[in-house]
Amino acid sequence: MKKLLTAVMSVLLFAGSAFALNFSADGNFTIPMNAWYDTWEVSNVIKTTTKNLDYGFGFDAGGQAMLTNQFGARVAFGFSWPQGDNWTNNTTNSFTNSTTTTSGTTKYNSDNTSLFAINLFVGPVINIKNTKKYVIYVNPGFYMQTRIKTVTQSDNSKTTTSTSDFGLGAEIDARYDITRKCYVRASCPLIWTFSSKDNSSGSTHDVQKFSFAPHFGVGYKF
Repeated sequence: MKKLLTAVMSVLLFAGSAFALNFSADGNFTIPMNAWYDTWEVSNVIKTTTKNLDYGFGFDAGGQAMLTNQFGARVAFGFSWPQGDNWTNNTTNSFTNSTTTTSGTTKYNSDNTSLFAINLFVGPVINIKNTKKYVIYVNPGFYMQTRIKTVTQSDNSKTTTSTSDFGLGAEIDARYDITRKCYVRASCPLIWTFSSKDNSSGSTHDVQKFSFAPHFGVGYKF
């Protein structure tokens, strides 16, 4: 799905640029920060909830085609690493015998390190402010991130996983012209992730994940 979506959006965006009023491309330094919790439940007996906060740095490149003065499309690919994560796990075990119900809760901290992640953000572009020197866009869209390798360590236990997250978001993009063709940009995508997939097992589960990633970069108008 990832390869198909990437190919379709890339073809639409770059083919559409031939008919656009303007086409631009940019490169950016990013500071990704994520906060989320997720829940795993096994047969209504074992329920695990984790609370996470991670951070890192990265780079991305984007292309944008404005089909009218107000509306267009954008696709951006990004890379980020490393992503350190200190998280708290809360596991509740409940079981019932013939006379009583017993429950227990265990809490512990762990460390995650995602060595490398690939991001994809695609969606429409809306021009909300345009002057001779600067322009402001709002970009709602679809978001996907694949973490190539995540190492989780707690005490003497260590596991390695690869996951893909799917979500929706919006980006506020402000650009200031340095010359007629070149500009600097500052943007801030806010992402809500609602599903996560373990790439090794193929299993998916619901998450509530919020991502905040300031972007600072330069671009060129063709």
